[in-house]
Amino acid sequence: RELGCTLPVEIWHINELTHAQDSRFKALNCQTKNMMEVLNPNLRDDEVQFLQGYPCKPLALLASNFSQVLLLDADVFPFSNLSKLFESKLYQSSGMVLFRDRIQTAVGRSSLAKAVSVTSYMRQLVHLRLAKSNGTWAPSAELLKNPMITGKSNHAFDSS
Repeated sequence: RELGCTLPVEIWHINELTHAQDSRFKALNCQTKNMMEVLNPNLRDDEVQFLQGYPCKPLALLASNFSQVLLLDADVFPFSNLSKLFESKLYQSSGMVLFRDRIQTAVGRSSLAKAVSVTSYMRQLVHLRLAKSNGTWAPSAELLKNPMITGKSNHAFDSS
């Protein structure tokens, strides 16, 4: 919503949201949908647990009320208004846009610590250069809002 996206949103889960999370999503004009209202009520507890998290995604795709769906992981941090994806030539010609996902097993503790320190250093450099530039260096608004620069994230990922 911060980026100007006004698309309707459905947050699908399987008994995973707290009341506070549910309220927060509703305050952002997002509908929360519990998959348990759609699934077979006779599922065993172990079957329900198996479907929580990532396995819920294809079920959410099938159960969605939307004719066009933008299916995102919970850890996605968009850098621009997501409604632009529906206007892209790729989506218009194929009806879908696919993104690469990070492979968690490839990121060990040492490489994660290195990524955090490199990002911290980069963040300091940008702010230092801004402070010393006396107005001669004007980075784009997009750079200044980048989650790596603002400190909201320690990595950025281009899925193109």
